Amino acid sequence: MGRSGAARTVLAVVLSALAACSAPAYVIGDAPPGDRRSTPGVSTARPITAAPGVSFSARPGAVEGALAAYRGFLSTTAVAAASPPAAGRPWPKGGDVTAYSVDPARAAEVTQLHAMAQRGEHFVGVPIAPRPIATVTGTDRVQVLDCPVPSQGWRLVARDGSTAWSPPAGWAPQPNPIEATLVFRDGRWAVAKLVVDTSRTCTP
Repeated sequence: MGRSGAARTVLAVVLSALAACSAPAYVIGDAPPGDRRSTPGVSTARPITAAPGVSFSARPGAVEGALAAYRGFLSTTAVAAASPPAAGRPWPKGGDVTAYSVDPARAAEVTQLHAMAQRGEHFVGVPIAPRPIATVTGTDRVQVLDCPVPSQGWRLVARDGSTAWSPPAGWAPQPNPIEATLVFRDGRWAVAKLVVDTSRTCTP
């Protein structure tokens, strides 16, 4: 898959059926998550043991803050993908993806949205709706698992309205599981990494 196809896949992954071949520039670090299921509206928080006798204390409000940032990331990305700005231009109202992300995820997302604008492409339709749960895995780190509400008609189109990209063979039916890493940095929670299991359908 070329760079253009990879960028298009990433936005489809984050906003639509969350699948196909994940772009290395965006999905950073671990392999896709294993067989984990989420329960809508349920959040859990627990310290993780770093070494025998050593554990992290959760930052106050970690779960709530991380979940808000995760939802904010998906929401702003959807808005920006529907009207991607050219490099150097302001984000559309409600579409500032930098508000809920940090590098390396932020740099990759911004690059891909600007590339969409350069090609004259944008998304139409109704994107996914998150149903996340969160687990504290460190003082400044939270892991989010999501089995989102499927999108409706969410697709990438060219200037003339024609479909600009279609999922490749092997794309599992919606919904597909997401695993995101959020970190507390510069006084806020933000998405640092997002991984999608493109091979299967999750059960909420």
